[in-house]
Amino acid sequence: DAANEDKITTIIEKLEENKIPLLKYEDIPDDDIIKNFNNVSFILLDWELNPIISVSTEGSVTGTTETTIVKPQIDNTGDKNIKFIQKIKTVTFAPIFIFSHLEPNGIIEKLVNAELYERG
Repeated sequence: DAANEDKITTIIEKLEENKIPLLKYEDIPDDDIIKNFNNVSFILLDWELNPIISVSTEGSVTGTTETTIVKPQIDNTGDKNIKFIQKIKTVTFAPIFIFSHLEPNGIIEKLVNAELYERG
């Protein structure tokens, strides 16, 4: 969805304008990379996995902030998203902001079924 992509793109542009360093991946990072996301500040996730996932981290040694951008493959079922969120959850408590043009209740139901979201 173009409007959805524009929102994520706008956020990324703001991060870049503020000179926050970015790392970019062409797919969801593998486990060896995800295990290093323990200092992430937040994650932006496009549920359709079309354009962008963004992870912002604060370096403990340098005090700098780093943002990771991921451009994964399309997965309309959300299974890849669920697995990614489950892996991220094992290394950080960072908030995940999900962007989608799909009905929110469908996404919420998948998250509830995976025990990644509690209603209320």
